[in-house]
Amino acid sequence: MTKRVHTRLHILLLSFLLLAASSFAGCLLDGQGGSAGEDGLIIIGPDDTWPTLDPYQVFDAAVEGDRLTLEVAYAGGCREHAFAFYSTGPVIKTNPPGADLWIRHDGNGDACEAYIHEEISVGLTPIRAPGGSEVRLHILEFDFEGNLVPDTTVTYTY
Repeated sequence: MTKRVHTRLHILLLSFLLLAASSFAGCLLDGQGGSAGEDGLIIIGPDDTWPTLDPYQVFDAAVEGDRLTLEVAYAGGCREHAFAFYSTGPVIKTNPPGADLWIRHDGNGDACEAYIHEEISVGLTPIRAPGGSEVRLHILEFDFEGNLVPDTTVTYTY
């Protein structure tokens, strides 16, 4: 009987931990607004909160197939940095259609001053224009003066 009680307690505890972990993961995304697709691109609407950003620079952008790869640079070197891709997608009504895209860079409080270059990428299928075959991606950069500014434009052909 004691063994059954312990087994039931373990199952109950495991169920609670799984529920708490899935709720916590949802809260992380909800705090920034939008929803992440399977490609990792978070689409936000006009009423969502735009994410806060640490500065970065985009040095190169290339589309290969359904993926965008960026070479970014930022100050740091002492802590792990995290990146998330955001878009107001799916498209801006222009010819060809376009989409704004930017990166949420979280430096995790890294106060070091090395200038780090890193390659990051994201899937682009969530921003395909219905009935189209290409989208112009307007990549915005969060500069060191605290402004979100246009930086690079590339074409995604599918």
